[in-house]
Amino acid sequence: MSKIKLFYLVLLLPLSACVETTNFQVDRYQMDDLRDDDNDGVINQRDLCEQTPDLVAIDNNGCAFWGAVDDISWFVINFDFDRSVLNDSELPALEKARKQLQANKNINLVLIGDTSGEGSLMYNEALAKRRNNSVKEYLLRAGIDESRIELQLFDQPTAFTAHLKKRKRRTIAVFVDSQKVLTKEWNIYTTEEK
Repeated sequence: MSKIKLFYLVLLLPLSACVETTNFQVDRYQMDDLRDDDNDGVINQRDLCEQTPDLVAIDNNGCAFWGAVDDISWFVINFDFDRSVLNDSELPALEKARKQLQANKNINLVLIGDTSGEGSLMYNEALAKRRNNSVKEYLLRAGIDESRIELQLFDQPTAFTAHLKKRKRRTIAVFVDSQKVLTKEWNIYTTEEK
Protein backbone atom coordinates (compact mmCIF):
# COMPACT_ATOMS: atom_id res chain seq x y z
CA MET A 1 0.00 0.00 0.00
CA SER A 2 1.36 3.36 -0.89
CA LYS A 3 2.14 6.00 1.67
CA ILE A 4 -0.50 8.36 0.25
CA LYS A 5 -3.28 5.77 0.58
CA LEU A 6 -2.14 4.98 4.10
CA PHE A 7 -2.18 8.71 4.92
CA TYR A 8 -5.81 9.08 3.70
CA LEU A 9 -6.84 5.96 5.57
CA VAL A 10 -5.42 7.39 8.79
CA LEU A 11 -7.33 10.63 8.18
CA LEU A 12 -10.64 8.85 7.52
CA LEU A 13 -10.36 6.40 10.40
CA PRO A 14 -11.48 8.94 13.11
CA LEU A 15 -14.43 10.00 10.94
CA SER A 16 -15.71 6.44 10.66
CA ALA A 17 -16.38 6.43 14.39
CA CYS A 18 -18.95 9.23 13.85
CA VAL A 19 -21.18 7.16 11.57
CA GLU A 20 -24.45 6.21 13.25
CA THR A 21 -27.18 3.98 11.98
CA THR A 22 -30.63 5.51 11.47
CA ASN A 23 -33.23 4.77 14.11
CA PHE A 24 -36.59 4.07 12.49
CA GLN A 25 -38.44 3.71 15.79
CA VAL A 26 -41.49 6.07 15.97
CA ASP A 27 -41.58 7.88 19.32
CA ARG A 28 -44.59 10.08 18.53
CA TYR A 29 -47.72 9.39 16.58
CA GLN A 30 -49.22 11.94 14.19
CA MET A 31 -51.72 14.08 16.12
CA ASP A 32 -51.34 17.42 14.29
CA ASP A 33 -54.25 18.66 12.23
CA LEU A 34 -52.62 18.82 8.80
CA ARG A 35 -55.81 19.86 7.03
CA ASP A 36 -56.22 23.37 5.63
CA ASP A 37 -59.92 24.15 6.01
CA ASP A 38 -59.75 27.72 4.72
CA ASN A 39 -57.37 26.87 1.83
CA ASP A 40 -54.87 29.58 2.69
CA GLY A 41 -51.78 27.35 2.63
CA VAL A 42 -51.35 27.19 6.42
CA ILE A 43 -52.32 23.96 8.20
CA ASN A 44 -55.06 24.12 10.83
CA GLN A 45 -52.56 23.25 13.57
CA ARG A 46 -50.74 26.58 13.02
CA ASP A 47 -53.57 28.69 11.57
CA LEU A 48 -54.44 31.51 14.01
CA CYS A 49 -57.04 33.01 11.65
CA GLU A 50 -59.26 30.11 10.67
CA GLN A 51 -61.59 31.91 8.25
CA THR A 52 -59.19 33.73 5.91
CA PRO A 53 -61.02 35.16 2.86
CA ASP A 54 -60.08 33.80 -0.57
CA LEU A 55 -57.30 35.37 -2.65
CA VAL A 56 -55.72 37.55 0.05
CA ALA A 57 -52.11 37.86 1.17
CA ILE A 58 -51.44 36.08 4.48
CA ASP A 59 -48.60 35.84 6.99
CA ASN A 60 -47.07 32.61 8.36
CA ASN A 61 -49.87 32.33 10.93
CA GLY A 62 -52.60 32.32 8.28
CA CYS A 63 -53.78 35.85 9.06
CA ALA A 64 -54.59 38.30 6.27
CA PHE A 65 -52.65 41.52 5.75
CA TRP A 66 -54.79 44.63 6.10
CA GLY A 67 -53.82 47.84 4.35
CA ALA A 68 -55.13 51.36 4.47
CA VAL A 69 -57.00 52.70 1.49
CA ASP A 70 -54.53 54.77 -0.51
CA ASP A 71 -57.07 57.20 -1.93
CA ILE A 72 -56.12 60.45 -0.20
CA SER A 73 -57.60 63.70 -1.37
CA TRP A 74 -56.77 67.14 -0.07
CA PHE A 75 -57.42 70.81 -0.61
CA VAL A 76 -56.01 74.10 0.60
CA ILE A 77 -57.67 76.91 2.55
CA ASN A 78 -55.80 80.15 1.91
CA PHE A 79 -55.58 83.02 4.40
CA ASP A 80 -54.56 86.66 4.12
CA PHE A 81 -51.13 87.71 5.36
CA ASP A 82 -50.90 87.48 9.16
CA ARG A 83 -54.61 86.57 9.45
CA SER A 84 -56.54 83.55 10.66
CA VAL A 85 -60.04 84.68 9.66
CA LEU A 86 -61.68 82.59 6.93
CA ASN A 87 -62.18 84.41 3.63
CA ASP A 88 -65.55 84.18 1.90
CA SER A 89 -63.76 82.80 -1.17
CA GLU A 90 -62.78 79.69 0.83
CA LEU A 91 -66.29 78.84 2.06
CA PRO A 92 -67.35 76.79 -1.03
CA ALA A 93 -64.41 74.41 -0.48
CA LEU A 94 -65.28 74.07 3.20
CA GLU A 95 -68.92 73.44 2.36
CA LYS A 96 -67.86 70.71 -0.07
CA ALA A 97 -65.67 69.19 2.66
CA ARG A 98 -68.59 69.25 5.10
CA LYS A 99 -70.80 67.38 2.64
CA GLN A 100 -68.07 64.82 2.00
CA LEU A 101 -67.58 64.24 5.73
CA GLN A 102 -71.31 63.88 6.35
CA ALA A 103 -71.74 61.50 3.41
CA ASN A 104 -68.98 59.09 4.52
CA LYS A 105 -68.55 58.34 8.22
CA ASN A 106 -65.24 56.49 7.54
CA ILE A 107 -63.53 59.69 6.42
CA ASN A 108 -61.73 61.97 8.86
CA LEU A 109 -60.03 65.29 8.20
CA VAL A 110 -56.47 66.23 9.10
CA LEU A 111 -55.83 70.00 9.17
CA ILE A 112 -52.19 70.99 8.72
CA GLY A 113 -51.61 74.62 9.66
CA ASP A 114 -48.97 76.53 7.70
CA THR A 115 -47.56 80.04 7.49
CA SER A 116 -45.26 81.95 5.20
CA GLY A 117 -41.61 82.26 6.22
CA GLU A 118 -41.86 85.72 7.80
CA GLY A 119 -42.06 85.96 11.58
CA SER A 120 -40.48 84.02 14.41
CA LEU A 121 -40.99 80.30 14.81
CA MET A 122 -43.12 80.80 17.93
CA TYR A 123 -45.30 83.43 16.28
CA ASN A 124 -45.80 81.33 13.12
CA GLU A 125 -46.67 78.26 15.18
CA ALA A 126 -49.36 80.21 17.05
CA LEU A 127 -50.69 81.64 13.77
CA ALA A 128 -50.85 78.19 12.20
CA LYS A 129 -52.79 76.91 15.22
CA ARG A 130 -55.26 79.82 14.93
CA ARG A 131 -55.78 79.04 11.24
CA ASN A 132 -56.42 75.37 12.02
CA ASN A 133 -58.90 76.37 14.72
CA SER A 134 -60.76 78.70 12.34
CA VAL A 135 -61.35 75.81 9.93
CA LYS A 136 -62.18 73.42 12.76
CA GLU A 137 -64.71 75.83 14.32
CA TYR A 138 -66.43 76.30 10.97
CA LEU A 139 -66.81 72.52 10.57
CA LEU A 140 -67.97 72.05 14.17
CA ARG A 141 -70.67 74.69 13.69
CA ALA A 142 -71.67 72.84 10.50
CA GLY A 143 -72.31 69.66 12.51
CA ILE A 144 -69.07 67.67 12.07
CA ASP A 145 -68.03 65.72 15.16
CA GLU A 146 -64.83 66.99 16.78
CA SER A 147 -63.35 63.48 16.99
CA ARG A 148 -63.16 63.38 13.17
CA ILE A 149 -60.85 66.42 12.93
CA GLU A 150 -57.14 66.18 13.72
CA LEU A 151 -54.88 69.23 13.98
CA GLN A 152 -51.21 69.25 12.94
CA LEU A 153 -48.60 71.85 12.03
CA PHE A 154 -46.64 71.98 8.78
CA ASP A 155 -43.25 71.57 10.45
CA GLN A 156 -44.33 68.35 12.16
CA PRO A 157 -43.37 65.22 10.21
CA THR A 158 -46.38 63.93 8.29
CA ALA A 159 -46.73 61.74 5.24
CA PHE A 160 -49.16 64.20 3.70
CA THR A 161 -46.80 67.14 3.27
CA ALA A 162 -43.68 65.44 1.89
CA HIS A 163 -44.38 66.80 -1.61
CA LEU A 164 -45.13 70.36 -0.48
CA LYS A 165 -41.94 72.42 -0.66
CA LYS A 166 -42.87 76.06 -0.01
CA ARG A 167 -44.31 77.59 3.13
CA LYS A 168 -47.51 79.49 2.40
CA ARG A 169 -50.36 81.27 4.16
CA ARG A 170 -52.73 78.34 4.31
CA THR A 171 -54.19 75.36 6.07
CA ILE A 172 -53.94 72.10 4.21
CA ALA A 173 -56.96 69.84 4.68
CA VAL A 174 -56.39 66.13 4.04
CA PHE A 175 -59.20 63.58 3.91
CA VAL A 176 -58.15 60.28 5.46
CA ASP A 177 -60.28 57.19 4.94
CA SER A 178 -60.12 55.07 8.07
CA GLN A 179 -61.53 52.06 6.23
CA LYS A 180 -59.12 49.14 5.93
CA VAL A 181 -59.06 46.66 3.05
CA LEU A 182 -57.54 43.23 2.64
CA THR A 183 -54.40 43.07 0.51
CA LYS A 184 -55.10 40.86 -2.51
CA GLU A 185 -52.38 38.51 -3.70
CA TRP A 186 -51.85 35.68 -6.14
CA ASN A 187 -51.22 32.34 -4.42
CA ILE A 188 -51.14 28.65 -5.33
CA TYR A 189 -54.94 28.47 -5.22
CA THR A 190 -55.57 31.20 -7.80
CA THR A 191 -55.43 30.80 -11.56
CA GLU A 192 -54.44 34.35 -12.49
CA GLU A 193 -51.80 36.69 -11.11
CA LYS A 194 -53.03 39.93 -9.55
